[in-house]
Amino acid sequence: MVKARVLIGTVLLALTLVTFTSAYSFAQQSTEDEELCFKSECWQEEGLTRLATAGCPTPTLFIQSALRELNSYVKGAKKFGLSPEQVKEVSKIADHANMIVVKSGGQLEGVTELFVQEMMKPIPDKQKLKELIQEIENSCWDTIAVLARDIHKARAIVSK
Repeated sequence: MVKARVLIGTVLLALTLVTFTSAYSFAQQSTEDEELCFKSECWQEEGLTRLATAGCPTPTLFIQSALRELNSYVKGAKKFGLSPEQVKEVSKIADHANMIVVKSGGQLEGVTELFVQEMMKPIPDKQKLKELIQEIENSCWDTIAVLARDIHKARAIVSK
């Protein structure tokens, strides 16, 4: 039972790290060449659609799609007919979202280090592992919740 929980925790940790590493690099590499998207278009990439129909949307795809949508509003302000005030509001929201992803990635790196150190012990502290796994879960889902709220705010502004 303990081995199963540790294994589940390790798998969860690996998935979370992949999620935030990918999202962090996505937030950092947003380029001028990137194709703009508007609302639901940002969420309909082939990979996302294929995984979603399989019942397997991942946090990475959610985070990448959210950042892509927010960044598109800023980059394509003229195309989307945004006023200077709307651009300022949406820019603030996009900056917040990017900051949250970077901040969460940094926090997860610290928790991951503690998790690995504990796992390297001959007899890991079960309670400490449980707490670290819970911290990883909370960080991941809290980030997704913040991004969902940011998307909702930005769409309300863009739809005015």
